[in-house]
This record gives sequence, C-alpha cells and structure tokens, in this order.
Amino acid sequence: MYLLDRVKKIEKGKLIPRSYLISNQKINYVNESLNKWKEQRLNAEGFMLDSGNIMIDNELLSMDFSAFQQQQRQLLKKGCTTVAVFNQVNYEKQLLTQLKNAKHRMTNSSLDFVIGLSMSLHLLRPTVIRSCQKYKIPVLKIQVSTGDNLQDVPWTHIAQALLSYQVVLLLDIIGGNKRERQAIAHSWYWFCQKYRIPTGEVPDPHRNWPKSLLQKTGLYPIKGELLIGSDVDYLLYLDYAKTNLDSQALSVEEDSLLDYDKEEPNIVVLRGRNLKINDEYFLKPGFGYHIQVKKPGRFVPITEAHDYNSSGL
Repeated sequence: MYLLDRVKKIEKGKLIPRSYLISNQKINYVNESLNKWKEQRLNAEGFMLDSGNIMIDNELLSMDFSAFQQQQRQLLKKGCTTVAVFNQVNYEKQLLTQLKNAKHRMTNSSLDFVIGLSMSLHLLRPTVIRSCQKYKIPVLKIQVSTGDNLQDVPWTHIAQALLSYQVVLLLDIIGGNKRERQAIAHSWYWFCQKYRIPTGEVPDPHRNWPKSLLQKTGLYPIKGELLIGSDVDYLLYLDYAKTNLDSQALSVEEDSLLDYDKEEPNIVVLRGRNLKINDEYFLKPGFGYHIQVKKPGRFVPITEAHDYNSSGL
C-alpha cells in the first residue's frame, strides 16, 4: 500500500489537489491531502493527473505480433489503458467462435481489453442478446445499411431479452449519403427510445470514450475514473509552466498551453504498473486482462438511462 500524493487532478475543467491511497491495483481512499499518512509515499507534485483512456482499435485483431506491439505503443502514446475490440460475426453460429478468436488474438495484450462484436442488422435477435448475457459481451456494433428496414427488427422481444443484461447497441451506419444516414439514425434512435434500449454512436477509433458510454457498458467506475474501488489506471503530465499557478483557479478549458485531448502523457500507468515513461515503453505481453462486464448500465443516472436526444433525435 502506498500514497500517490500532492498531484493535481484534472476534474470538471479544473485542476484540483488530490491524494490517492493505493493497494492491490485499486484505489482505496481519495482526499485533497493525507498529511498523517506515515507509510510509503510517492510525491507527485509538479504533475497533472487524469484517468486512463478507453478507446476502440479496429486493427489489433488482424495484426501480427510485431505490428500488434507497435500499435499498443501508439495507443499508450494517446493515453489508452483499456482498448475495445470488435470481431465481425456473419452468422449467429459464429458468435462464440469469433469471441474466442478475439480473446486468443488479445492474449499478448499489455493493455486491458473489452471484447465486443460487430454484426449486420439481420442478426439482431433475442437469441443473440441472450448469448451476449451468457458470455458477458457488453456491447455490439450493429451495422445498418440504406436498404435495411428497421421495422423488421423484433424490437419487443429484443427489449425483453435485454431486461436481464443491458447490452449496448452501437449504431454503425454503412454507406449512404448524408440525408440517408440522418434518416437511418433518426429511425434507429426513435425505436431505441420507444423500447428503452441502450444505444449510442460508435466512438471514433483512438478517441477516448465519453463517460455516458462507459456507464452504459458497465466499465464505469472501474475504468475511466479515479474513485474508491477504481483500477489504478492513470496518466501523468508534467506541469511545466503552471507549477506556480493557483490550481483552484486554473481552467483547463480556457488554457491554450496544453490540450489534454491531444497532448502525449509523460507517464501511463495501468493497474499500478508503468507502461510508458516519457519515450520509453514497458510492454508486458499477457499483462492486460479481458474485462467481462457482469452487469452493464449499473451506474447510468436515471435521467439519462433512456435519453437518446444527444445521439441524433
């Protein structure tokens, strides 16, 4: 057990002093300071801290070992500590095979990972949802083309199957012009809202997932946050010119010197292990573990549970 002390946490657009008590790859306690702590202490003064990022990567599953390692370095460079991969399923009977195939290909991952599946609209069936529950698959990419008829989907039965395990259905529109894509999105979100089905847009590759998606998929607050019980996944940025500024008054959003969505973190830590320090990478094949979500949507606020207006309605 040790104390990560005197770090400035990036929180709601401001830098707030924080100290974290860490044990067994988990955060045990959080406060502005823990001056009475007498055991091991890691002084992080001069650093700014943020939680590790969760990102999609569409290429890892098709790479050989060398390219796989290099791709992980690129993800770490962007602050990714957990990667989401999606394997394609063309037939329902392929579901378990493709899940096992993806897990096998991620065996050498240094990053934690969550496995989802991609499939066309015609495979969106209650039996598929029940298989996701059985194998703890929290998210699907549903590919919808301009020729698909959303009215053919058995929405009522899908909604019933989702009652016990809230798989998130991400809309992945294939082809079409702008007007056609907008029409598909509007119709999709209308059905999802009507039948109270968790959904959202597919995040861009190598972009951090929003908190709302982490909550829906059940990754929050173990991933994407630094709260009591969270995994010790964090990013540290050197606080170069800002060391002498008032951290309570500094607004990250107004600060033009450092854009945290684009800046490379100096240190990347996954479950307490350093994977990146400046320009050095410390990959450990097999260290990353497969996150199997037991209950998606546990921490979705009641006001947002079935509100999809931000997704295109």
